[in-house]
Amino acid sequence: DRDTVSVELADPDGRRRTVRLDLSGLPADFAEDKTLEAIGLTPWQLKLPAVIGEVSPGSAAEAAGLKVGDRLLSIDGDKVDSWNWVPFLIQKHAPAGQTIQIEVQRDGQKLDLEATPRKERSGWFGSRYLLGIASPDLDEQSREALQRAYIELRYNPAAALGAAVSETWRLTRSTVGILGRMVTGNASVRNLSGPIGIAQFANDSARAGFSSFLFFLGLISLSLGILNLLPIPLLDGGHLLYYLIEWVKGSPVSDQVQTAGQYVGLVALFGLISLGIVNDILRLVS
Repeated sequence: DRDTVSVELADPDGRRRTVRLDLSGLPADFAEDKTLEAIGLTPWQLKLPAVIGEVSPGSAAEAAGLKVGDRLLSIDGDKVDSWNWVPFLIQKHAPAGQTIQIEVQRDGQKLDLEATPRKERSGWFGSRYLLGIASPDLDEQSREALQRAYIELRYNPAAALGAAVSETWRLTRSTVGILGRMVTGNASVRNLSGPIGIAQFANDSARAGFSSFLFFLGLISLSLGILNLLPIPLLDGGHLLYYLIEWVKGSPVSDQVQTAGQYVGLVALFGLISLGIVNDILRLVS
């Protein structure tokens, strides 16, 4: 809504302070999926040097001649600036099923090696290509930075139930809020996703682990529940709307009105589904 928001910060020494961000200057057509960039914030990432810390026995990396201590310079011509790029570049070039070219620096000399990543299952539904190399161990400074960047909350069963209810209510308010903003034009309809996007998110959450996949299932169930309660004929929310009208006027809605409402509901649902699929396709090609 481009309001002024309060952000609580903690510096490396633990000192807390609150700053206020005035978002009224954001342009009307800024990309909402790049909100942080529009505000002027860059998310922190741990950047490790592209140095091999481990080579798995019997792996594609061992067969290619890669060794511990080799610095990766490029993968199939793409420069490797840090270890963060290594998994991405492997997945980018490996699906062709061909040997990839890897340039490394060893003892001050540049070497050109060839490797054929192996395809392995990842999560429940996905797969990925692996070389069989690992990053070097983190130094103490990097470990401290990671501990500050990631927070893990643990609850006993009783407290977990309360936290789950609170989180469900927060997600419900957020979902209803974004739907309302899309209706009023304060949020882009590009926030909608269709079956393609849902499949992608399901695959990503399955790769991230069982708990992430369970959270995704809960989020999808909540979203479908909210969608089903929208006042659109054919949905439960449409029936509740008919009941409300009947309660107000004292008599049931006529058959003609219900039939017309069903046609309106079909058009509305078809429009929402079509919009979600178009958004998914645009995300794939962009």
